[in-house]
Amino acid sequence: MSVQLWLLSLGVLLLGPALLAWAQRAPLWLQTIAMQGLDGFVLTSVAGIVVADVLPHALGEAGLWAVPLVLLGLMGPTLAERWLHRAAEQVHALALLLGMAGLVLHATLDGVALAGGDARPQLATAVLLHRLPEGLTIWWLLRPTYGRAIAGLALGLVAAATVLGMWAGPATVPDGAALGLIESLVAGSLLHVVLHRPHPLVHLAQGHRGRLASGLGGLLGVAVVMALLGHDPHGVAAAQAFGHFLLESAPALLLAYVAAGLVQAMLPAASTAWMRRGGALSQAARGVLFGLPLPICSCGVVPVYRSLVLQGVPAAAALAFLVATPELGLDAILLSWPLLGAHMAIARLAAATSVALGVGWLVGRHLPPVHDTNGHSGLPHKNTQAWPTRLRQGLALGLGEIVDHTAPWLLLGLGLAALAEPELKAGLFAHLLPGWDVPLFALLGMPLYVCASGATPLVAVLVANGVSPGAGLALLLTGPATNVTTFGVLSRLHGPQVALRFGVAMAVLAVLAGYVCNAVLGAYHVPIGAAGEHGGLHALQLACTLGLAVLFAASVMRQGARGFLGQVLEFADGEHHGEAPAHAHGHAHDHDHGHHH
Repeated sequence: MSVQLWLLSLGVLLLGPALLAWAQRAPLWLQTIAMQGLDGFVLTSVAGIVVADVLPHALGEAGLWAVPLVLLGLMGPTLAERWLHRAAEQVHALALLLGMAGLVLHATLDGVALAGGDARPQLATAVLLHRLPEGLTIWWLLRPTYGRAIAGLALGLVAAATVLGMWAGPATVPDGAALGLIESLVAGSLLHVVLHRPHPLVHLAQGHRGRLASGLGGLLGVAVVMALLGHDPHGVAAAQAFGHFLLESAPALLLAYVAAGLVQAMLPAASTAWMRRGGALSQAARGVLFGLPLPICSCGVVPVYRSLVLQGVPAAAALAFLVATPELGLDAILLSWPLLGAHMAIARLAAATSVALGVGWLVGRHLPPVHDTNGHSGLPHKNTQAWPTRLRQGLALGLGEIVDHTAPWLLLGLGLAALAEPELKAGLFAHLLPGWDVPLFALLGMPLYVCASGATPLVAVLVANGVSPGAGLALLLTGPATNVTTFGVLSRLHGPQVALRFGVAMAVLAVLAGYVCNAVLGAYHVPIGAAGEHGGLHALQLACTLGLAVLFAASVMRQGARGFLGQVLEFADGEHHGEAPAHAHGHAHDHDHGHHH
């Protein structure tokens, strides 16, 4: 039976190159659509296999030491290409070589699994399923640059490694932490080459048809990944945790999307003159109030802040707006309720408001105004249409464009929480001295580029597994409000000393808020408890989860797979274009849907 399984796996492996060859020989109009669809399939299937299959196994074997190696494989080549401009192609080739080595190593593990296919048919089926994206990926990456012979050699090595694993068994691969660390590095490298180098025949700006084909291919890739789940205990645990978090979050997220769109549609004229009145503390309070109804996440608040400052808005009001707006979004606050509990949700609301007021007053009260008569805020203007029309526009905005800009970050946050939950259960932070976790997590959050709602499930898992509520709160405060882009824009507008004062004020106030939270809440119990403990599913949760899945799938179809993931890929590139003009609802991305620079 093993020989038949190997032959079948070889046939599925060669099916990918056959599909690609067919697409390249198709008529031009069909070729574009087919290549976009294959690009979306490769992107999501490979990324999904790495995240849902390889990473859980690597974390289970090597612990959290796997994380820096994944990041090194993913982001290291990009940084090296910038530092070594003349050697950019060599750096990419090295990352590609590591990725291919990872596929060969993985093929050996597949062979071990196929050898036991009679006893575990589900495992053998999973191996066969992911052979399709493996073969397609090898041909996709190697054939255009290195030719048919090199690509064929790589396929032959994968087939040979499978035979080696089947005949020699587990002795052919390293075990324990060593295997986990190797898998982590090559997984990050494979992600780098797949995410950053699409096939030369893929044209990213192909309009609606291209994005639709890319989205369909991406969703097919997700379906393949979902079919693969269930053969590895680490992956099963992560998938169960992800499903649990999604069920808990779905009702609040749907309510937040609807509310955010309606609030945006019903907003009055976006006048900023009233923020110039009063003293520095009053101006900071006005800045907080001005940002409350605006559904602007951390990715859009920086360019809007810049526009406000250039329009002559006092720095105290603008800085308070910069801190409060991404942290007090309806999606983040409503999501906090089921995941963090009522008490911590209220603490988050109070702390974000207090820190925003404090930063605005402390840093902004002595700053001179910066004027620019050509500044454009990207904020909504008065909508004079009838309320039924505005209602339809609000629902379309909340369930469409706002979903487009938050869904990738929410899925990233839920995925990170699901991956980290098994490791955090082991008491990873138990060795920290009491109180030291608050400044640690405040500092960890400062350079990160995170969405407030996307960080919520991760913080819920941290607090549920031993981190103090104050430390989780500190991360929720600094993460969305500060990142590299924020400091860069502040430095250019006001000077590096102001950027430094802003960072110090944020860190100090977030730490103080964390200590106050610990003093008030004490030994706080997060309502999600252990992620694996499932109670009975309520019909409302299940319905909302299905509705959310439909919204996310529609977002992938509108933007295409690369457009959808492109918002997170900007973080992986280290190139978030923070000074781009904002969209009508305030999110700043200098690409339209489906077009990633």
